Amino acid sequence: GEKVCLVPYGLATDWADGVEKDPESPYDGPMRVGFVGTPISYKGLSVLGEAVGLLTEGAAQLHVYGDHEGGADPVSAAEIAREVDETRRLAGDRVTFHGRFDHDDLGKVHAQLDVLVVRSLWQEAYGLTVREAHLSGTPVVGSRIAGIAEGIRDGVDGLLFQPGSAVQLSAALQR
Repeated sequence: GEKVCLVPYGLATDWADGVEKDPESPYDGPMRVGFVGTPISYKGLSVLGEAVGLLTEGAAQLHVYGDHEGGADPVSAAEIAREVDETRRLAGDRVTFHGRFDHDDLGKVHAQLDVLVVRSLWQEAYGLTVREAHLSGTPVVGSRIAGIAEGIRDGVDGLLFQPGSAVQLSAALQR
């Protein structure tokens, strides 16, 4: 055992210098719930849209950062369009799509969020977005699945929910 050393995956952290959050500021207005990434179906954006829709009116606003137009590939663009349309149907006016951003601006994105939700429906190998949330000081709620769950100590530095369960995710957000 003493000959084995586990070294966590390294991350560039320069972007985290741009995160300016005031942890002592009082809560006012709707909770700003974030999604960061491409809204492809297996990332579960529509599950998050449904969960936000289950919350009391005015309790939360969903902010989606990432390419929601799908780029040049017509197959992925069509899949993303379906996921975006379903999310809009489920969350209504509680969702705002901000589009793509430069990775160097990730700190600015996190500074605008009260919580980040990492809601994949498939086996994430590592959960890079979870580690970025921790670096930024953004609370994180994630699917109880593979690499995402490995990066969150449930009830300690985040909350976990059953993948695909909008009801459990909504309860975690309410908490």
